[in-house]
Amino acid sequence: MPHQPTNRKFNKIGQRNQNWNWTEQVKVEGDAFMVISAIQNRGTTHNGPFGHLFADTRRILQSFTQWKVSFGRREENKMAHRLARFSLTVDHPVSWFEEPPDIIFLSFIGE
Repeated sequence: MPHQPTNRKFNKIGQRNQNWNWTEQVKVEGDAFMVISAIQNRGTTHNGPFGHLFADTRRILQSFTQWKVSFGRREENKMAHRLARFSLTVDHPVSWFEEPPDIIFLSFIGE
């Protein structure tokens, strides 16, 4: 039987979202068409193993004033993929404010 989320978990998620009150808009882009479609189609029931994940994602997004989930081809999202791969090699928190990390800078020069 799939994992059933509890109201307590959703309350915790809601409390966590209150900490994000500095933003009212959330935009999610992805290149997995079926995943993006499943998140967008709130009237559709997904009984598969990821159905609860899609419902949870929609519920979290609905806690924001404005939100949008959209599909973008992988070619349009190269930098995000590079950053995601880069994050797998880092074993400590990374943040930058003025100069981008080398992986971004070198990618722009190479393109």
